[in-house]
Amino acid sequence: MKKVERCKSTTSKDFQKIDSLIVYLSRVIYAQWSAVTSEWGLTPPQNKILRILERSGNQPISELSNALACT
Repeated sequence: MKKVERCKSTTSKDFQKIDSLIVYLSRVIYAQWSAVTSEWGLTPPQNKILRILERSGNQPISELSNALACT
């Protein structure tokens, strides 16, 4: 694995702030995504399956389970 070099001006506190922002944005996006999918009675995993099928076309269930990281 390639080592990532830090900028000399970047501190650990900066990385913590960035990490917190990423977590916050992930939660906001998930909440909005859940609200939109619930309008059609879909759960987020069902929506994800439909998006995968739309992007990749028909797939065997084994490939869908791999894309969803589930058994």
